[in-house]
Amino acid sequence: MRRRQLLDAAQRSIVRNGLAKTTLATVAHEAGLSQGVAVFYYKSKNGLLVAALEDLYQPYKPKRRTKAQIAREAGLEPLADALLADPSLDPSAEAGGYLG
Repeated sequence: MRRRQLLDAAQRSIVRNGLAKTTLATVAHEAGLSQGVAVFYYKSKNGLLVAALEDLYQPYKPKRRTKAQIAREAGLEPLADALLADPSLDPSAEAGGYLG
């Protein structure tokens, strides 16, 4: 909860004061916490600012796709289903029938 308070306060401070004028002390004050708490969680102004900016970016970060998701997107789910249903099938031989 304190991390969240500090991140939210840092983001508000960056918007209001800019990066150069945002300090651990001002962020801690904005969050209603001591500067020692801010130092405990983030060690430095730079650490806090990086965390705050990453927190803003996270919702927009592209999701990592698994090999299974890539195969499904490529239309290979029926091949995977067939191979799982009958393990004796040769994957290389079966794949030819699914290539478009």
